[in-house]
Amino acid sequence: MIMTIWTFLGTPLGRVVGIATLVGVLFVAAWGALKIHDAGVRREALLEFNKKQMEQVLKEQQEQKQRWENFEQNVLPKLFENISKEIQDTQKKVDGVEAYLNSPDANKNDRPSSELLKEVLRRLGAPE
Repeated sequence: MIMTIWTFLGTPLGRVVGIATLVGVLFVAAWGALKIHDAGVRREALLEFNKKQMEQVLKEQQEQKQRWENFEQNVLPKLFENISKEIQDTQKKVDGVEAYLNSPDANKNDRPSSELLKEVLRRLGAPE
């Protein structure tokens, strides 16, 4: 079999076929090497991009951590203080209203009503 191929390659047509086959093999090898090289370059570019992305994410996480710590140290105590003050002020108002509502003055039924209140009650159909 090898002798047949060798004999064929000795003919002018065999030489053309042999050279064409050699050129085809070299072309395929060069194309494969180029594809492998391109894949390596793409992989390296992707790794560099991912590295930069990771660095950016870590930087943003550090910034967010710093903002949160600043918020916890500076803003939250003031916020809690203001809310506590508002709650105390509201509680004082509620206590004052409750004290008045539970007082004998608030439970009197013989106080003269204003004319506006009387008119509203009359229009609503409620007894005065």
